[in-house]
Amino acid sequence: MKTYATLYLADDHQIVIDGLKLLIGSEEDIKIVGYANDGEAAHAGIRERKPDLALIDFSMPKMNGLEVIFSLRKMLPDTKFVILSMSENIRDIREAQNGGAKGYIRKNADRATLMHCLRAVLAGGTYFPDVKTIAAESEKQLFTPREIEIIKLVLDEYTSADIALRLHLSRTTIETHRKNINRKSGTNTPLGLSKFLLQHQIKF
Repeated sequence: MKTYATLYLADDHQIVIDGLKLLIGSEEDIKIVGYANDGEAAHAGIRERKPDLALIDFSMPKMNGLEVIFSLRKMLPDTKFVILSMSENIRDIREAQNGGAKGYIRKNADRATLMHCLRAVLAGGTYFPDVKTIAAESEKQLFTPREIEIIKLVLDEYTSADIALRLHLSRTTIETHRKNINRKSGTNTPLGLSKFLLQHQIKF
């Protein structure tokens, strides 16, 4: 009786494959049964090995990860697919979800997160980044570090003159920053700004 799950790796950078082997190779419940460095080789290898799980790079030459999944998911209904990517783009995550992947893990994830993702998918679940959190972080990046400083003071009911004194800047400079903040948030009052931050789940 097999006591481990089989895993196939696909990434066009051999250093990534080697790193994954080091991270996963010591696990007793997961056995790596093959790897490939391009989409066509991955397609052939997965079709031949029929692994329980395939961890596939989103972007590869010849066939990308989603194309491999789309081509194999009906042929190999027992194989689960997880996308490996550097991207944190919400569109890419949703494409992976809609394309048949059961998980999506970023290449900068730590070992514990990677193993949690793989085991969750092997157990019949899914693992995807929280798109709401990513969206909030994207919104947060709308504001420059200086604008964030000013937003905090505006919400603490400091006037432009007070902020200028506190930050050792001219009042004109503060007013320019506040105009940019108002433009980005679509409001020109502290209350409206507070509502914007709350609605978009932005916390500083």
